[in-house]
Amino acid sequence: MAFIVAASALTAVAAAVATGSEHGTHFAGFPPVGVKASTPTTGRLVIGLRPTATTEWNVYADGRIIWQKWTHSGDATVVPKGARRLDTGYVQQRLTARGVQLLRSRIQSTGKARTSAWLAKVVAHPNRWLPTTAWADPQIQAFVPSRYLVAFDRDYPAVSKLPPPAGEVLAQYKPLKDHGCQILTTDQARALLQALVKARISPSDNHARGIGFSLGLLPGQPHPSYLHFHPALPDPRC
Repeated sequence: MAFIVAASALTAVAAAVATGSEHGTHFAGFPPVGVKASTPTTGRLVIGLRPTATTEWNVYADGRIIWQKWTHSGDATVVPKGARRLDTGYVQQRLTARGVQLLRSRIQSTGKARTSAWLAKVVAHPNRWLPTTAWADPQIQAFVPSRYLVAFDRDYPAVSKLPPPAGEVLAQYKPLKDHGCQILTTDQARALLQALVKARISPSDNHARGIGFSLGLLPGQPHPSYLHFHPALPDPRC
């Protein structure tokens, strides 16, 4: 079972989605065609830390730490050397099995584990208190997602009223309509983004942490709809 503490709430790659038209849009942090996803693409979460609303720190059983400190708008503040901030999403490092044990013991053995400020210090500079032998690879590298979480807020859009091809492509994803969210492969998410761009629907939010589209109040729906995309980690949950 993962040990979760919640307090409140690539080297970078070019992120343009090829649209096949002159109406291209550069989506922040989105991997283009041909860029391989970080492997392994799945993993068992053993520690999940959310010491602040903008800090995420996820440790997996294989030793990977996939994390980021975001701005309030959703841009990365931790950027691998030589990368562009705009196109940087989550980053990763890797601990040894012993390093994972040390980290879990440090968090679980103190009553301070529920203190947000203490957790923020733990994840801010792990190199300062973890021994070098705890690291399999301390270098900060880009995490390239193999999947995206797609969700909508307020109301499911009236797909028949969306300009083509956005409605037709969106209608393919039945769990999104039934449950309010769905995990898509990065290729599927790319195709949906392409369809929105081809329909000349521009993003209202365009950050590596989340890409959003305010679809407004369409005929036949009681509330406006906001469709958003987020990179999914190796243990995706809707």
